[in-house]
Amino acid sequence: MRGGRRELRLTGGDDPKFRALVRKLDREYVDRFGETALQYQPYNTLEKIEAACLLLVDGTPAACGAIQPLDGDAAELKRIYVLPEFRRRGLARQVIEQLELQALFHGYRFLALETGRAMPEAAALYTKLGYQETEPWGPFAGDKLCLCMKKELT
Repeated sequence: MRGGRRELRLTGGDDPKFRALVRKLDREYVDRFGETALQYQPYNTLEKIEAACLLLVDGTPAACGAIQPLDGDAAELKRIYVLPEFRRRGLARQVIEQLELQALFHGYRFLALETGRAMPEAAALYTKLGYQETEPWGPFAGDKLCLCMKKELT
């Protein structure tokens, strides 16, 4: 496998390795988007995480993601992140596909997500994986910088 031995690990929002990657994600968002990134921090807490996934490469936590309940038959894909030195190797795809399986296991029919319109690489990946743009919901409604997407799970 390109880039070392991969291990996909299911975990929870309280996992220290998962939390360490999420902190790096938060710092990257602030570095990239400045104060704008901070307005969504209260929405990105880890208390409601239903399932989380870590992808380790040669034992190093390299990528992560999670799902949390959104409404009756939908969960939200959250905190998808790949360390910069591990990008463009398919790790995000692996994490997302595992989380889609977990969402099905938990009884969800849909996965929704929000990403920034200023992140075309993320939008391109989600589109490639079958996510389609949808109306912004909750805290994202009316924010033209937010791109909300949804996928029916099969």
